[in-house]
Amino acid sequence: MVNINNCTHEAEPYNTGYVRKMFKRNQDSAILVPLSGSDVLDLNVHDGSFKKLFPFSGMGCSDAMLLDNRNLALVNLDESVVIWNYTSRKQLNTFLMEKYGHERTKHGNNIVQYTPNYNGTLLVWDTKTGNCTNQIPIPKPPRPDSWIVRMLSVDKDHIALGYYDGFMEIWDLNKHARIFATQAHHGYLRDLTKIDDNHFASGGNDLKIKIWDWKKGAVVWEHTAANAGFEINVIDGSRFAIAYQDGAVDIVNFGFSYPRSSDATN
Repeated sequence: MVNINNCTHEAEPYNTGYVRKMFKRNQDSAILVPLSGSDVLDLNVHDGSFKKLFPFSGMGCSDAMLLDNRNLALVNLDESVVIWNYTSRKQLNTFLMEKYGHERTKHGNNIVQYTPNYNGTLLVWDTKTGNCTNQIPIPKPPRPDSWIVRMLSVDKDHIALGYYDGFMEIWDLNKHARIFATQAHHGYLRDLTKIDDNHFASGGNDLKIKIWDWKKGAVVWEHTAANAGFEINVIDGSRFAIAYQDGAVDIVNFGFSYPRSSDATN
């Protein structure tokens, strides 16, 4: 079942297969990226109908990232990347990132990849050229049996890293320096979601969802989820959608207000 704009659509009759990622394209449609080789689809949110955007014939989709309002990056299991302009439906570029990458995230129009088998390093890939433009070694976390399970670009210079044991760091990619570290959660850090350039949310297996003012290193809001199987998405400047693995969805107000970066005046 797909729920968009308060309308529920049955996806199975359209033979979409398992959806790896879904992105809002505009007010009328969303992009569905399949897990296995198939077609990337455009979903009409008003009547639930589908149409093909372009073929995805890779060996299995490990990740997908919406780079901007035109371009989509698809990452295969072998870490090969295909860049598509989903408006013109043209393939723009292909390149191969470091094999055995563990996590990756969009960072502007680039992709940051974490490679535990490459001495624990963040690699920054230019999606236009396919070249690696930066390498940032990441020291071992406080617990040697932990590893990065979530990554989030928080602004044009910084990235947040979430670990298996709930540890969290923020790194300056230009200075190759860690500027903030904390035990954000007890147990697996389940999700990281950006709100604006000053705030992002984290969720963990301790059922806690926290909003961080990361420049101050402070938690400014906290909520307890119904169970540990969830993902969080920002609907607007004041609300979360918490999607649980059992199919339930909670809409939650942040419960606080602040000047959003885009609304700030000089």
